[in-house]
Order: sequence, then structure tokens, then C-alpha cells
Amino acid sequence: MILALKALEKDLKLSLSAVVKLYSIPYTTLYDRRAGRPIRRDTLANSCSLTDLEEQIIVQYVIELSICVFPPRLCSMEDIAN
Repeated sequence: MILALKALEKDLKLSLSAVVKLYSIPYTTLYDRRAGRPIRRDTLANSCSLTDLEEQIIVQYVIELSICVFPPRLCSMEDIAN
């Protein structure tokens, strides 16, 4: 994908269709990457209800409990998350 995008940047005469055939990649994928759309794996799911900060705080709390030899319970973690 990176090579295909660089080829498009270098040679302005190349079309998307020509690069797709040359590098054997899907047209829509190349079009999306050229338009700056992120890869699906890099986007957050709509179902995420916690922010990064909230998630880090909960993880830190669980680590602190584990260090003090108090195993975290599922019900207490659910209460904190809610």
C-alpha cells in the first residue's frame, strides 16, 4: 500500500486504476488511503464507553489492588466502570 501511494505521488501521470493493477490491491482501499481515511483497526469502536483516561485509571487501580494482595472483584470493577 505504501509503495502504491508513493508511486502515485512520484508519477502524476499514473492513474489509480493503473496503480491498482500494477500492485494488485483493491481500488477502494487505495482510494480511501489516498483520501486520508484511517485503517479500521486504528479507529475506535462505537461501543467504547470509557475514555482512555478512565481506562488507565481503572487499570492502575487493579494493579494497586494486586500489589496489596487484594484480588479485584468483578462486581467492584463494574461499579467503578459505571
